[in-house]
Amino acid sequence: RLAAVFAEKRLKAGDLYVTYSFWSRLSELKFEYRGQKTHGTKLLALIQLLLPSDGTEEEFEQLINILFNTKSLKVAKPLLGKLRKHFRTNPVFAFVDAKILMSEKRMTYRQQDQARRLLNLARELIQTSNNPAHQLLIDDVEEAVRSIPGFRNPFELLFAGR
Repeated sequence: RLAAVFAEKRLKAGDLYVTYSFWSRLSELKFEYRGQKTHGTKLLALIQLLLPSDGTEEEFEQLINILFNTKSLKVAKPLLGKLRKHFRTNPVFAFVDAKILMSEKRMTYRQQDQARRLLNLARELIQTSNNPAHQLLIDDVEEAVRSIPGFRNPFELLFAGR
């Protein structure tokens, strides 16, 4: 069945979401077969070719979430750039973009600032969104904002007790 998916010329975001989520669950279930890694690489290549017009906003939300959860960030980052330009009022894409920045082991001050700005944008978009599913994200956004370390002045550490 996966071979049939790869034979398709142009797949939609919903089809790729279902197929990729199924493929990623196989390894979680400890099911392995010959060519499994190759199929994963081919699926990610098909996802990279997606255009924002190849699916609905909800399908892309699901797809970008599964890419983030499976740590396929090299594919998620460029796709996210396209999606944020096309779906400007969607808070999910701004939130996932910030989460990708925050997933790096050592965030620079610039990345912290950028993540903070993306989370503030996501918060504003959630407040203006009519989608009830977006409203459920507000607690996650607030928690992510709190998890970003604040700017610490290096002189404050040296002269705090004086």
